[in-house]
Amino acid sequence: MILRVLGSAAGGGSPQWNCGCPVCTAVRSPAGLARTQSSIAVSADRRRWFLINASPDIRAQIEAFPGLHPHGDRTTPLEAVLLTDAELDHTLGLLLLREARALLLYATPAVHETLSAGSGILRTLERYCPVDWRTVTPGARLALADGLSCRAFDVPTTKRARFGPGRTTAASWATG
Repeated sequence: MILRVLGSAAGGGSPQWNCGCPVCTAVRSPAGLARTQSSIAVSADRRRWFLINASPDIRAQIEAFPGLHPHGDRTTPLEAVLLTDAELDHTLGLLLLREARALLLYATPAVHETLSAGSGILRTLERYCPVDWRTVTPGARLALADGLSCRAFDVPTTKRARFGPGRTTAASWATG
């Protein structure tokens, strides 16, 4: 398994636009190193890549990693996106992927409900490209590609649901 960390900062990246804490101030210095929001790419063969989350920084993350660059016209090695939750920090990048011929998304029914009926991200995305939604059941093994599978598991949260009454239960992914 090949894993590439595309971004490792919390929501908003580092530095955060509205923060003057010592860390953000240090990152803004000439010697500082900014970080994009959290997202990773996983592959078994370096030809087919799976994103875990699609941060709002996804365009810059793809440009910084040649393994995700397109081949020829608009053929890309991006196979699918696995969503751990419906947080904006993990899903807004889907809208930047709207020029795809089609998108394959994996997530729990709660995430699907939130992105459809709550935030509306999925409804907007579907107006640009076909979206193939694959339901993920926490605890069940999910085969992604030859030599690559994952298993989602529930992560309890005390965060309030921001997009209506639907649950926004998070799922973390274990790959291998």
